[in-house]
Amino acid sequence: MEGRVFKVYDELGEEIDCEVIMFYHSTINDTDYVFYTDYNYDLDGNLNLYASRYLGEVDGEMKLLEIEDENEWGLLDNVLEQVKESMKNEG
Repeated sequence: MEGRVFKVYDELGEEIDCEVIMFYHSTINDTDYVFYTDYNYDLDGNLNLYASRYLGEVDGEMKLLEIEDENEWGLLDNVLEQVKESMKNEG
């Protein structure tokens, strides 16, 4: 499912196309996550990357839940660092 394009809505209700970068299942809290991007960049030139809890799919639509817990964000930051390191070692 990596590479799948789906739509999210911003706080103004505008539709934004996003693409799945990767899924991750945490055995620490038995939760599924999805990392995705809208292919926009921040002021420093970094690709915008987002994460949400992944609740599965209903009628072909991904069901996501916003992450609000700082401990969860810390866990996901560690996952991203591990992915970045593994990519460096492959190249």
